[in-house]
Amino acid sequence: MIVNLLEKGNNIIDGFADKKALLVFLFYKAISDRYLAELENIEKEKPNLKDIKKYLIANVRTLNLYDVDNKKLLIWHNVKNSPNEFINALNKILELNKNTLAKLRKLMENTNFYSLFEGENKIILEKLINLFSKADFSKLDYNTLEDTYKWILQQFTSEKQVYTPREVSKLLAYLIEPQDEEVILDPACSFASTLREIYMYAKNKDKNANIVLVGQEQNEIASLLAELNFILSKMKNAKVFTGDFSVYPKFKEEIKKFYKDGKADKVVANLINLNPNKIKTINHYARKMGAIVIDNNSLSNEEKDKNIRENFVKNDIIDAVILLPQKTLNNCKIIVLNKEKKDKRKGKILFINASKFNSLSEKNIKKIAKIYKEFKEEKGISKIVDIKNIEKNKFNLDVSLYTPSKNKIFRKL
Repeated sequence: MIVNLLEKGNNIIDGFADKKALLVFLFYKAISDRYLAELENIEKEKPNLKDIKKYLIANVRTLNLYDVDNKKLLIWHNVKNSPNEFINALNKILELNKNTLAKLRKLMENTNFYSLFEGENKIILEKLINLFSKADFSKLDYNTLEDTYKWILQQFTSEKQVYTPREVSKLLAYLIEPQDEEVILDPACSFASTLREIYMYAKNKDKNANIVLVGQEQNEIASLLAELNFILSKMKNAKVFTGDFSVYPKFKEEIKKFYKDGKADKVVANLINLNPNKIKTINHYARKMGAIVIDNNSLSNEEKDKNIRENFVKNDIIDAVILLPQKTLNNCKIIVLNKEKKDKRKGKILFINASKFNSLSEKNIKKIAKIYKEFKEEKGISKIVDIKNIEKNKFNLDVSLYTPSKNKIFRKL
């Protein structure tokens, strides 16, 4: 639905402004719809509350869309019929949320967005406003939003984007088990789907859990979408930075608010197609543990990364290696790092061959997480290997070497 809407918007705006300007309309309409939905929730919770107090609560739960000083509700629905009121409301929202929406402001300045409000271009503007007014973002499920983010990245970025499938993000959350008051970092977060799954996991375990989520993403559009993702998912303690983390780890200053050394409690990352050396950087910023998605060939038997494998194995940092199902992420695995190994895990690595599963269903995710948590062997699925034996194999971390893949054990689970 939303992708079709954006495709139509693409045709309308083509030749008049940078197509990335569509993201401004997407954001404004989506957050306005979510704000109205939040007002409905507040009405059910506190039906006798005055409107102004409801607006103030909605401001806290979503975004500052009520201008207290001027007593104006700045939602899309109130300004859609007047281009002047529309742009004034949008500018005021940017002012009221200047830290949160810095990336959106930058996008507006860099895409000729404001030119749509000049002269004959106002006809294009009215068409776009009418188009987006037909959509209701208040009840969209996250799968639809995720598909929308992917479409946007495919259309508006020249760089090849690597996405972490939602089920893999969910597995990463189950593996690291985020706890109250922890700082979680994803330094290659794309549009922050994994950070969102970590947030949802923590809230499902404890609705009062307070975790801090920090991301960094090299692609500017993906970084903006991460910011939008945080807002629409009501993730208050979440922040994303733009840039290559291995060149300039901007996230450090944010994490230093909690830890002086700028290191997070736990780190997750998708490093598919990236230099294996970045794994060392990930490990550096993890205080307790990390879970990293990499190509299956990385840290296996290639000479180019032998030093990394050897260092990690000898220092007993690797807790588990999990080969993912082909239908989920073909020829990829998860490396779980643990700097706080308990005695029964010391000197050993757990290899889990999840390629034996047809898919990462909810049950399969929980099963893999259970095997990891209990650090146990299961015939045909997992094997605990002493690091001395791994050293004999030239520090090869290929899962199939230790848990041979002959037949699929589970057809459906």
